[in-house]
Amino acid sequence: MSLVRLVSISVGLVLIWQTIVLLTGVPPYILPDPLSVAEAALTHWG
Repeated sequence: MSLVRLVSISVGLVLIWQTIVLLTGVPPYILPDPLSVAEAALTHWG
């Protein structure tokens, strides 16, 4: 699988995830948005 295809699929999945969070209004403790997950990962790294 080429790198471009892998990146495209990853970005697409993150966009779908963000859309689901926005449209459904699921509480963040059940399904946080991708940016919150990335922030937490970077904050608590190591």
